[in-house]
Amino acid sequence: EGYWASLVYCTFAALGVDTRAEEVSHRGQVDLVIEYQGRIWLLEFKVDEGNNGQTALNQIKHKGYHHRYIGQPVTLIGIDFSAEQRNLSGFAWERA
Repeated sequence: EGYWASLVYCTFAALGVDTRAEEVSHRGQVDLVIEYQGRIWLLEFKVDEGNNGQTALNQIKHKGYHHRYIGQPVTLIGIDFSAEQRNLSGFAWERA
């Protein structure tokens, strides 16, 4: 999953967007944080989970990665990639 996270990180960083990888919280670390124009996106990546990003999204919620951003507009995004197809296989999101 680090490969996919690095591709997404490089894309947003190249655009000049505030992008942080592996941001640590008291219960773990979220794969990627993107801050842009007063909004925050928390991204968690999984490979071959086969459930359209729901496992990754649940990890963000269960571990409370979004708690440090209470009172700010935050979107949680779980992304699944297929190792066999070498492509996005699904995603799930919700606003916190």
